[in-house]
Amino acid sequence: MIEASLTSLSARSLEGMGILSRWATALTKFLGEHPVGMALVVLGGFAVGLSQVTGLNFRDLAELWKPAAPATLGEEARSALRARVRQLAVDASLSADETQELREYAAKLQLPAEPAAWYLSEIEPGMLRAAKDLQEGAELAAQERFTEARERFREATRLDGDSATAWADFGGAALELGDVAESEAALRRALALQPENVEANYNFAACLAAQGHGAAALDHLERSLTLLLRGEGPPTFAPKALLADLQQSSHFASLRSSPRFAALIRRVRDDFH
Repeated sequence: MIEASLTSLSARSLEGMGILSRWATALTKFLGEHPVGMALVVLGGFAVGLSQVTGLNFRDLAELWKPAAPATLGEEARSALRARVRQLAVDASLSADETQELREYAAKLQLPAEPAAWYLSEIEPGMLRAAKDLQEGAELAAQERFTEARERFREATRLDGDSATAWADFGGAALELGDVAESEAALRRALALQPENVEANYNFAACLAAQGHGAAALDHLERSLTLLLRGEGPPTFAPKALLADLQQSSHFASLRSSPRFAALIRRVRDDFH
């Protein structure tokens, strides 16, 4: 019985060796005809050997073979590049000339070319999407669709958390929806990022006025108008629209009996053209 088992095993072994021999012959022929296949087999064999020697699995080895990112830039340099992208991408796109301008701007800052180019390629898609969300949010707000507008602005703050305008617009939409706490938090964030931002100051004035903080509201309102007179405001602050908002918005109702507010109205009428 043992002898029969050995005979059976031997037969199976010989049969297996025959199959293996035929497979090896076919593989050799294939590799001879396909050099790329030969390279892949050699590379696969190298990976197997390296895995056995190092104890790393194939996923670990793949991570080791991934191209390394260039040396990182300092936060000051990254912040400067983000600000420049934000300035150039107001229409939610970058032309070839604007892309070249970004590279020249990085060179002007004396940043190493490869890390700067790599960082720009990383941030541009998200920042362009944020600019698009700001555009869409402004269009929705103009139609008084503030719930949808707030979500677009919220997404812009997620994609570009350093954008004072995104936080200012988000705070303004939240105020229109009656969420004063959310509005104030967003507007304080905007002012922390950019104290001279027109929209942040104007919307914060409305938020403070809505809470009865008249003196502080007037301070921010005066600052926003001073900035506007310096030509730093967006197109939404056209004189006629600005005057209508100051005179009609419920947010400023508590200020309308103030002499300071009356002076601001005269200033808009006299100084804005």
